[in-house]
Amino acid sequence: MDEPKIPDDEIARRAALDACGILDTAPEQSFDDLAQVASEVCDAPVAFVTFVDRDRQWFKARVNFDAQEMPRRISFCGHAINHREPMVVGDLHNDPRFADNPLVTDDPRFRFYAGVPLLVDDGSAIGTLCVLDYRARELSARQLKSLQSLANQISRELRLRGQLARVTATTDLPLVEGDVVGSAYRIVRHIGTGGAGAVFEGQSRDGVRVAIKVLLPEWAADTQLLERFVREARVRGGRRGRSSHRGGQGTGRQKSV
Repeated sequence: MDEPKIPDDEIARRAALDACGILDTAPEQSFDDLAQVASEVCDAPVAFVTFVDRDRQWFKARVNFDAQEMPRRISFCGHAINHREPMVVGDLHNDPRFADNPLVTDDPRFRFYAGVPLLVDDGSAIGTLCVLDYRARELSARQLKSLQSLANQISRELRLRGQLARVTATTDLPLVEGDVVGSAYRIVRHIGTGGAGAVFEGQSRDGVRVAIKVLLPEWAADTQLLERFVREARVRGGRRGRSSHRGGQGTGRQKSV
């Protein structure tokens, strides 16, 4: 078995991975949805959004696979991150790099792999969006293009998270992940910071997602700004109340508070 080659930019690659703040985070619907779409578009029973750490491959999202991570030395994605283009192996059993890989010779006995590198700011591949099958096969040109488009969407999300992390590092935020607001909404993540306020994604106990805007601590003593902030909140609350009575409208699963 050929163990994955360590990329020439490994130090920069792992720094870029760390900057995204994605490793060991809780499952998120957006990543789960993209993995599911990849599985369906490519007609593949298994799909991952995966990140390659120093000595492990960690799954942010996975379809029809129980493990949360596996050793980097046996991962197919460890090979894929050495490229900037998709890596497609039609028959892992007949490829000398993977023929004696335990993922091929033992359960789950994969035979097909296609992975698109997830590229961030400096071009480093920090992981992949990949699909796998238990039979030898190929992807059509349309399927491969769709897989690349989905991977690009994930890469854009990762770049945005890296940028937000840099902003957060220099800002004294009033809330952090896991905080509970108004005894009703748990803070999921920081979305962005403006001149006087910060916006967070929150989630209620029954799964309703909300955008929560809060005043930054350094502006709390500005009475005029505070009054304007309160008026804005009341206006938004009034609009929500009216919309909920329009013939059943306003019953979506996402709102602002």
